Amino acid sequence: MKANHTKAPWLVQIDEDRNDSSLTTIKVVDGSRESLTHPQGALTLANIQTFSPHLKEGIANAHLIASAPDLLDALKGAVGYVEMEGGYLNDPYWYTAAKCAIAKAEGKA
Repeated sequence: MKANHTKAPWLVQIDEDRNDSSLTTIKVVDGSRESLTHPQGALTLANIQTFSPHLKEGIANAHLIASAPDLLDALKGAVGYVEMEGGYLNDPYWYTAAKCAIAKAEGKA
């Protein structure tokens, strides 16, 4: 199945303004070579707005967003393995939670 989202890698870019934290920018960008070398700059996937004292939280949120494609792939692999082994019958809560998270990530929930 073809993914509709921008493929990994996604990268976090931080442009910190040490004098005024409200001017610090945090972005999640397409980390593909084509995007990073584009004359107009990398494709921005998300802008994280934050300010002091929440700068660390904003950076952590950006890293979580940037990991989304990798997490989705890992979760799909885990669900596929559990289905192949029949393990979802032993622990339906985690299996259902994983399936719901995948649906949410794919815009189906």
